[in-house]
Amino acid sequence: MRVPVTVETERLVLRPPRADDAPAVLARYAADPEVTRWLAWPRHRTLADTRAFLEFAQAEWARWPAGPLLIECRASGALLGSTGLAFEAADRATTGYVLARDAWGRGLASEALSAVVALAARLGVARLAAHCHVEHLASSRVLERAGFVLEGVERAAEVFPNLGRPGPQDVRRYACTPASARPGPGARSAAHVALLRRWLAFADAGFAGDFGEFFTPGYAGHLSGRIHMDLAELVRLEHGFAAAFAPVVRSVEELWGTGDRVVL
Repeated sequence: MRVPVTVETERLVLRPPRADDAPAVLARYAADPEVTRWLAWPRHRTLADTRAFLEFAQAEWARWPAGPLLIECRASGALLGSTGLAFEAADRATTGYVLARDAWGRGLASEALSAVVALAARLGVARLAAHCHVEHLASSRVLERAGFVLEGVERAAEVFPNLGRPGPQDVRRYACTPASARPGPGARSAAHVALLRRWLAFADAGFAGDFGEFFTPGYAGHLSGRIHMDLAELVRLEHGFAAAFAPVVRSVEELWGTGDRVVL
């Protein structure tokens, strides 16, 4: 299943890397000793290292429904880091993240990772795994905020080449089940109709009358199989009441997760 290659959140854009991203990736985070300290891949020393990563990313996107993603600031377009999905099978993948130093402490890691979990759900990933060094508590908190559950600590599990410690290190193993977290299309449609009814109850009679067709018997069934944004998008496009329906869209965001801009 293919999805749009760009994922947007409130503050971020996640997109596949391009060959011409190499200088920015190297300069912004891949060569920074502090940024890469707790990562499981070696710090990049030269552009050749970064180009090798970009070639790997391209191969992953060619083989699987998704792959590595660069994280950009939605407002400025500045490169902030990277994340993505590494597939082991069609329904199993792993993920992680890295952010440039000036992007720390603003909740961007949680926002990016939540968007990746939503993308995994859309792709039908049944199990999404992640891990971090046992001492890197900031990463543990990010994973837990994104819905990952700690499965245990694995001793002497992985080498961290930038940490300056010999031998494999202990890691915390996390996982979540993205595909099972979303109801089927029928439930999505019913939820939309319920949200519309809730907000239209506060509108005047003339306004509600314009949207009477949304509440005829069986309309939720008619929408079955459509992605869950379709109804709200239809209202905005066909009737132009974007401001009036903003609360509906916000409620849907709360229902499905604010990071999921692929769908919403």
